[in-house]
Amino acid sequence: MPRDLMSRVFTTTSASNIPSNHYALCGLWDFAGQKEFYATHQAFLTNSAIYLVVADMKDDISKQDASQYSADFRNVGEYVDFWFDTIHCHRSVEPPEDEPFNEFIDPPVILVLTGKDKFGEETIENTLIEERKTKIQTQLDMVLGDQHKYHHLRDIICLSNTTDPDVKFVELQQKISSIILGMAHWGQHLPLKWILLEHLIEINKTDGNNFINFSDMENLAKHNDINMKDIDEVKLFLRFQHEVGNVIYFEDIQDFIILNPKWLVDAFRCLVSDKIDGRLQHRTDWTKFKQNGTISESLITELFKSKCGNQFLDQRENLFKVMEKFDILVKIAETSSYIMPSMMTPVLYDEVCTLIGIKQPNCKRSSWLCLKFSFLPPAYFHHVSVWFIKEYESSKVVYKTHSLALFRGICVFDIDSKSGCEKILVTMSKDTIAIQLLSFQKERQN
Repeated sequence: MPRDLMSRVFTTTSASNIPSNHYALCGLWDFAGQKEFYATHQAFLTNSAIYLVVADMKDDISKQDASQYSADFRNVGEYVDFWFDTIHCHRSVEPPEDEPFNEFIDPPVILVLTGKDKFGEETIENTLIEERKTKIQTQLDMVLGDQHKYHHLRDIICLSNTTDPDVKFVELQQKISSIILGMAHWGQHLPLKWILLEHLIEINKTDGNNFINFSDMENLAKHNDINMKDIDEVKLFLRFQHEVGNVIYFEDIQDFIILNPKWLVDAFRCLVSDKIDGRLQHRTDWTKFKQNGTISESLITELFKSKCGNQFLDQRENLFKVMEKFDILVKIAETSSYIMPSMMTPVLYDEVCTLIGIKQPNCKRSSWLCLKFSFLPPAYFHHVSVWFIKEYESSKVVYKTHSLALFRGICVFDIDSKSGCEKILVTMSKDTIAIQLLSFQKERQN
């Protein structure tokens, strides 16, 4: 721990005479595109960030359709609508309903279109690049239209990773800087001791400390230059750091404060990556996990061991708690297994109806209760399904390796767990979560 923290923070940089406190600490995150990782994005998406949504310039920007909520996106262009939905969840402003709204919303988004070189050299005579950009702008107008999420967009920039000179990327950096300076969080007044403690956390992260307990955090806060002795203030500081995405902190798991959020994703990657020890591929529980999202504690232990040694294994129980907080994992009652919602397999609605027997004469169905949203990120259904898994017993089915009626975008639960005759079906479409009650009459025996 540095003794003179104050001078370390408020010094001049080696490259200039500008005090380093004129700069801001920032992290650069490259989000994994696979659906399995969507559940971890919530640990990083924050209102105080600026987002670059990158798409291939040749791909059309198309709206998500219902099928994409149970299957993978077909091309990069389809990600754009998805990302605007996801980022909009962390907006700073709730625009007024049924009123014109002409302001920008934080967090800002820059749409970066790559592959500009595929449309020829950027010359006065070549109008293909500008024509393509105009077409994409028109597509954005059609897809996002008058929806509030469109107000996150600040600019559309076309680049080539292969032919553009460095000055083009410097211009992008300058654009990012100018947008950041206009954000509400920039220049926010914070207590000096909070700034010093944040820098002390960064020093610990640089030294390879990925997590810390609350007692050690208290000791950091008692550094001579910080002198933060009030436990409630330490908790307030940690809540703020959690909100802006610098750390992961929950008061009911306060002895496990994750200083480096990427470490949590690395732990998650150990579980979902296909690159595994060959001997694990022959385990029945590995096959079951890949096919229906059910993962046993013993398999988790083996995956941590084989891929990452002891760095996650020693903190396995705490990682379980944090992943459950984020709804990345949910415990199956009275078992030693978990469900990972992001790994649940897609199944057609009609197939589920057949499995459950919904179309049989002895099944009575209620009207649908439909919750319609102006935007609905696919990963949001993970949180919905986790709530139902905790509250109700999942219905039993016989389908390939599935024993529970838990699928991506559609789940069925027993209201009456003894007879299984009363059920609740929960499903989602592109902007709607729908719930229906099912009642099965038992056949009378003569």
